[in-house]
Amino acid sequence: MLQMLYVLCVSAENYVTGLCPQGFLSGSYGVGSCYLMFTNPVPMAQAVLTCRSYGALLLTIETGIEQQFVKNFVQNNTIPG
Repeated sequence: MLQMLYVLCVSAENYVTGLCPQGFLSGSYGVGSCYLMFTNPVPMAQAVLTCRSYGALLLTIETGIEQQFVKNFVQNNTIPG
């Protein structure tokens, strides 16, 4: 069975410029990451390509703090489709 994912991209652009790319929301817990989410589930390969098309990577959660941030982010923000 094909696994479908909701796309959550992360960009490190904030580390370089201090600003997130257009459409991305800044990580509010101080890591300098910018996040972009989509609500339509897609296969893994398409999720990776979607993020790359925005100059970002498919999110890999690396810390408990980031996991909590992403959980709150998903629950509290309007997500573009």
